[in-house]
Amino acid sequence: MIYNRLILSFFTAFTITSLSQAAESFTVKKTKGRQAVIESSTPLVEGETYIIQTSKQSGLISEDVKYPRSNRSRENSFSAAINSSFFKADTLQEHQIDLEGRYGWNFGDYEVGPLLHIALLDEGAGFNTDFYVGGYFDYNITPNVGREEMVYGLTAQAYGGNREFTNGASSQIFAMGAGGFLSWYLMGSSTALRFEGLVQSKKIATSATSASAIGFVGNMIFAFYY
Repeated sequence: MIYNRLILSFFTAFTITSLSQAAESFTVKKTKGRQAVIESSTPLVEGETYIIQTSKQSGLISEDVKYPRSNRSRENSFSAAINSSFFKADTLQEHQIDLEGRYGWNFGDYEVGPLLHIALLDEGAGFNTDFYVGGYFDYNITPNVGREEMVYGLTAQAYGGNREFTNGASSQIFAMGAGGFLSWYLMGSSTALRFEGLVQSKKIATSATSASAIGFVGNMIFAFYY
């Protein structure tokens, strides 16, 4: 009997301690019937349902703010962009096509993933081809969760690759940059139109020489979250 009481006392103390550590606080601002306006210490999403847990022994209340699977439809992403530009002057003709694909893992406050970039540059003598492989990191100032239709934050990107010239020569390219982005989810869907601007540093090296440059890069990208 004493042994059973000791086990029950230990279990009760463990439950109270665990619940105290996991509890989140919220303040009821206004009530009307069974509806209430609350202020929570953790971010909540409008329209979502949360589980309130209570302990009769301690009187503590905690809220489970883990987002339901139905509302966590932005855990992964695939992004694609196609850009084309054409310039012509008396002594210069330049046509460039850029293709880029990304895959991302979204954790709400940040997103990370690899990227693949292919650039085709024609200056009148056929296309030179750039192949880049790298990665990106986003810090979401607006958490990318729930029903947020506008998400903005900071981004950093780095990649390396080769440039293949039409004459058979090649060079190595390394670039890294940082800047900001804004993602707009179209009509509340899981498809976003992303605008980003970065200050980028690029180094191009061949067996004979190397050159470095700093410039501004702007991208418009379609991102599909699931």
